[in-house]
Amino acid sequence: MKLEQLFPVQKQVIPVILNQNKSQSIYPNDLCILAPTGSGKTLTYVLPIINSLKTRVKPCCRALVILPVSDLAEQVYNVFKTYLSDNESFNLINKDHEDLHSSNNLKCILLSNKNPFVKEQGLLINEDHQKCLIDIIITTPGRLVDHIQKTKHFDLTNLKYLVLDECDRIMEQIKQNWLTLLNQAIFKDNQRELLTNENLNVNNLMSDKKRLCPFQKLLLSATLTRNPENLEQMKLFQPVYFSFAGEKLTTEKNDEILKNNEIKKLDTVDMADVSVPSELKEIFIQVILQQKPLISIHLIKNLGYKRMLIFVNSKETAKRLNKLFELNSITSMEYSSALHSARRKRIQSKFLDGKLDVLVCSDVMARGMDLENVDYVLMYDAPKHLSSYIHKAGRTARAGRSGTVITFLEHREVYFFKKMVESIGSEHNGENKHKVKEIKIQKSSFKNLMEDYKNSLDRLKDELSKQNKSSNGENKTNGFNKRKISNGSKFNNNKKFKPNKESS
Repeated sequence: MKLEQLFPVQKQVIPVILNQNKSQSIYPNDLCILAPTGSGKTLTYVLPIINSLKTRVKPCCRALVILPVSDLAEQVYNVFKTYLSDNESFNLINKDHEDLHSSNNLKCILLSNKNPFVKEQGLLINEDHQKCLIDIIITTPGRLVDHIQKTKHFDLTNLKYLVLDECDRIMEQIKQNWLTLLNQAIFKDNQRELLTNENLNVNNLMSDKKRLCPFQKLLLSATLTRNPENLEQMKLFQPVYFSFAGEKLTTEKNDEILKNNEIKKLDTVDMADVSVPSELKEIFIQVILQQKPLISIHLIKNLGYKRMLIFVNSKETAKRLNKLFELNSITSMEYSSALHSARRKRIQSKFLDGKLDVLVCSDVMARGMDLENVDYVLMYDAPKHLSSYIHKAGRTARAGRSGTVITFLEHREVYFFKKMVESIGSEHNGENKHKVKEIKIQKSSFKNLMEDYKNSLDRLKDELSKQNKSSNGENKTNGFNKRKISNGSKFNNNKKFKPNKESS
């Protein structure tokens, strides 16, 4: 896929990475990049990494890209593969450079639990020469640790780029000790010394005795922490902070001017900065618990909301809500971590081909998955955290397209939700507090659906009863699902499906 133009985050960040790479005598600043989902963050590091490594002579691991889950790692791997064979796109970032169309023989690999471990080891290492054969590695923290501990001659001492994509989620996994093991692998046998603010001096920069660590850290997310205690774990070197909201850029560095922009000292606010694209329309609907399934159907059938992702809080809920949609003649499928990755890919393809109107999703799709042409996102359950709202909303309004996110809120959830979203930054809200518009739906607007909806609840109840009997009477629901769907109408008074306080 040919890249025809750069997005704002790419226009601003890629030249910084390229210029620092050209200045071999200057130790590169680490970069923290906050940008809305769908704004082109992945190519922001893919293009300059390929561009800077393509002239390498011998293969060795020079770029390590870490993502929180294997599905996202696979997606980024596919982007690298695409642009490793696409020379024309590099015209956009190399306008002032020669050798635009030089071929490269860079090799990248995906290390994931979806692949046989022994096969990965064979692709990574040339046992005869005891050297790494791969230039760019895309992986997850867990798989990385497996290879550090179990793959002989796995070498990271020549690392040039360390990328943490969806870094806020990755940093939550630091307690699993992967970062410590990674640092040990990079600074193996004291061959390298990490340059820090404390040991930054002329003697160290000019010394041939110490091999100062030349790799650059790139941290990216739509909800990027700026809490110094959290960032301290990454041992960032004079970090530059890029914050994007729509077309608006804020660039901050510790103590200098970067590319003629006035830069202030990095804030120490104990919160995550978040932003949404200006093309995103945000609304919420105040509902009572029992109306959620019915209003969902109303949005799809009466209002014509198609190409929609609906996020629910569990795999069981996804399964049951999807079944209810099917009983109401809605072309939908469940998309959750309960499904094998190959099946999830097939479902994605159906959605992209327009064969499905709705995907009912658990949190497996909340981050990073790039589905084209998603017009609507519905949060069936109120998000508990701002980062969850941002990442789910970010499945639509991607790459400059418009999109709408709808959130269902019970009365007791409205105040908390409004306070939660106040800190969101966007191109159009200036200094004012961010607000999400409420729309009201009258009961009369979905009156035409009542009869079919009641019948579908009865049929769903029968199917649940059959499933329970086939499981020797064992109740495998999570309370929420059966109550919220089966008891989703005033017509259903079966005491067996009444809500209980614990499940609410």
